[in-house]
Amino acid sequence: MANITWTPLAETDLEEILEYIGVSEGRPETARRIGDEIRRAVEEHLQIGAPHKRHADLPARWSYLMHKRWLIAYELRGGDLSVRRVVDASRDLPKQFEQWQHALFPPKTQQAHVVALRIIARELADAIQDARPQVLRLRTFV
Repeated sequence: MANITWTPLAETDLEEILEYIGVSEGRPETARRIGDEIRRAVEEHLQIGAPHKRHADLPARWSYLMHKRWLIAYELRGGDLSVRRVVDASRDLPKQFEQWQHALFPPKTQQAHVVALRIIARELADAIQDARPQVLRLRTFV
Protein backbone atom coordinates (compact mmCIF):
# COMPACT_ATOMS: atom_id res chain seq x y z
CA MET A 1 0.00 0.00 0.00
CA ALA A 2 1.21 3.51 -0.80
CA ASN A 3 2.32 5.79 2.01
CA ILE A 4 1.32 9.36 2.69
CA THR A 5 3.79 11.68 4.36
CA TRP A 6 3.42 15.30 5.36
CA THR A 7 6.41 17.61 5.20
CA PRO A 8 7.02 19.69 8.33
CA LEU A 9 5.95 22.77 6.36
CA ALA A 10 2.66 21.13 5.31
CA GLU A 11 2.03 20.06 8.91
CA THR A 12 2.66 23.63 10.05
CA ASP A 13 0.33 24.97 7.35
CA LEU A 14 -2.45 22.66 8.50
CA GLU A 15 -1.85 23.40 12.18
CA GLU A 16 -2.04 27.16 11.53
CA ILE A 17 -5.30 26.78 9.60
CA LEU A 18 -6.83 24.64 12.32
CA GLU A 19 -5.57 26.92 15.10
CA TYR A 20 -7.14 29.90 13.40
CA ILE A 21 -10.49 28.11 13.08
CA GLY A 22 -10.37 26.56 16.55
CA VAL A 23 -8.89 29.38 18.60
CA SER A 24 -9.29 32.67 16.73
CA GLU A 25 -12.79 31.87 15.49
CA GLY A 26 -13.69 29.90 18.63
CA ARG A 27 -14.82 26.79 16.73
CA PRO A 28 -12.70 23.89 18.04
CA GLU A 29 -15.12 21.17 16.83
CA THR A 30 -15.11 22.66 13.34
CA ALA A 31 -11.30 22.77 13.39
CA ARG A 32 -11.12 19.08 14.30
CA ARG A 33 -13.62 18.19 11.59
CA ILE A 34 -11.80 20.23 8.92
CA GLY A 35 -8.47 18.66 9.89
CA ASP A 36 -9.97 15.19 9.58
CA GLU A 37 -11.61 16.08 6.25
CA ILE A 38 -8.38 17.41 4.75
CA ARG A 39 -6.40 14.35 5.80
CA ARG A 40 -9.17 12.05 4.55
CA ALA A 41 -9.31 13.94 1.22
CA VAL A 42 -5.60 13.28 0.70
CA GLU A 43 -6.01 9.59 1.58
CA GLU A 44 -9.01 9.16 -0.73
CA HIS A 45 -7.26 11.02 -3.52
CA LEU A 46 -4.42 8.53 -3.40
CA GLN A 47 -6.61 5.45 -2.87
CA ILE A 48 -8.98 6.08 -5.76
CA GLY A 49 -6.20 7.13 -8.10
CA ALA A 50 -7.82 10.49 -8.79
CA PRO A 51 -6.37 12.48 -11.69
CA HIS A 52 -3.44 14.63 -10.69
CA LYS A 53 -4.02 18.29 -11.43
CA ARG A 54 -0.89 19.92 -12.71
CA HIS A 55 -0.05 23.31 -14.04
CA ALA A 56 2.56 23.83 -16.73
CA ASP A 57 4.37 26.49 -14.74
CA LEU A 58 4.55 24.58 -11.47
CA PRO A 59 7.27 22.05 -10.80
CA ALA A 60 6.58 18.99 -12.93
CA ARG A 61 6.75 16.77 -9.87
CA TRP A 62 4.02 18.66 -7.98
CA SER A 63 0.26 18.27 -8.27
CA TYR A 64 -2.57 19.69 -6.26
CA LEU A 65 -6.03 18.83 -5.09
CA MET A 66 -8.74 21.02 -3.67
CA HIS A 67 -10.76 20.32 -0.57
CA LYS A 68 -13.40 22.98 -0.05
CA ARG A 69 -11.37 26.19 0.05
CA TRP A 70 -7.98 24.60 0.70
CA LEU A 71 -5.36 23.82 -1.91
CA ILE A 72 -3.23 20.81 -1.00
CA ALA A 73 0.03 20.65 -2.95
CA TYR A 74 1.67 17.25 -3.12
CA GLU A 75 4.34 15.23 -4.87
CA LEU A 76 4.10 11.60 -5.96
CA ARG A 77 7.20 9.44 -5.64
CA GLY A 78 6.98 5.80 -6.61
CA GLY A 79 3.30 5.63 -5.70
CA ASP A 80 3.83 7.37 -2.35
CA LEU A 81 2.33 10.79 -1.80
CA SER A 82 4.17 13.58 0.01
CA VAL A 83 2.03 16.56 1.01
CA ARG A 84 4.11 19.71 0.48
CA ARG A 85 1.82 22.60 1.40
CA VAL A 86 -1.75 23.34 2.48
CA VAL A 87 -3.04 26.80 1.67
CA ASP A 88 -6.27 28.46 2.70
CA ALA A 89 -7.61 30.08 -0.46
CA SER A 90 -8.99 33.01 1.51
CA ARG A 91 -5.41 34.15 2.07
CA ASP A 92 -3.41 36.15 -0.45
CA LEU A 93 -2.44 33.22 -2.65
CA PRO A 94 -0.06 35.04 -5.00
CA LYS A 95 1.86 36.26 -1.95
CA GLN A 96 1.88 32.75 -0.47
CA PHE A 97 3.11 31.27 -3.72
CA GLU A 98 5.81 33.93 -4.08
CA GLN A 99 7.15 32.82 -0.69
CA TRP A 100 7.26 29.23 -1.96
CA GLN A 101 9.11 30.31 -5.06
CA HIS A 102 11.97 31.86 -3.14
CA ALA A 103 12.55 28.47 -1.54
CA LEU A 104 11.90 26.33 -4.62
CA PHE A 105 12.94 28.10 -7.78
CA PRO A 106 16.00 29.98 -9.00
CA PRO A 107 15.41 33.73 -9.56
CA LYS A 108 15.32 33.43 -13.39
CA THR A 109 12.22 31.24 -13.33
CA GLN A 110 10.31 33.05 -10.60
CA GLN A 111 8.38 35.44 -12.86
CA ALA A 112 6.90 32.58 -14.90
CA HIS A 113 5.86 30.86 -11.70
CA VAL A 114 4.17 33.99 -10.35
CA VAL A 115 2.03 34.12 -13.48
CA ALA A 116 1.13 30.44 -13.15
CA LEU A 117 0.24 30.80 -9.51
CA ARG A 118 -1.95 33.80 -10.17
CA ILE A 119 -3.87 31.64 -12.64
CA ILE A 120 -4.31 28.98 -9.96
CA ALA A 121 -5.44 31.65 -7.50
CA ARG A 122 -8.10 32.76 -10.00
CA GLU A 123 -9.23 29.14 -10.40
CA LEU A 124 -9.58 28.85 -6.64
CA ALA A 125 -11.54 32.08 -6.43
CA ASP A 126 -13.88 30.79 -9.14
CA ALA A 127 -14.34 27.49 -7.27
CA ILE A 128 -15.21 29.38 -4.09
CA GLN A 129 -17.64 31.59 -6.00
CA ASP A 130 -19.30 28.50 -7.51
CA ALA A 131 -19.78 27.05 -4.01
CA ARG A 132 -21.46 30.18 -2.59
CA PRO A 133 -24.93 29.58 -4.11
CA GLN A 134 -25.00 26.17 -2.42
CA VAL A 135 -24.17 27.77 0.94
CA LEU A 136 -26.85 30.42 0.44
CA ARG A 137 -29.43 27.75 -0.36
CA LEU A 138 -28.51 25.89 2.80
CA ARG A 139 -28.87 29.04 4.89
CA THR A 140 -32.41 29.61 3.63
CA PHE A 141 -33.46 26.21 4.96
CA VAL A 142 -32.01 26.75 8.42
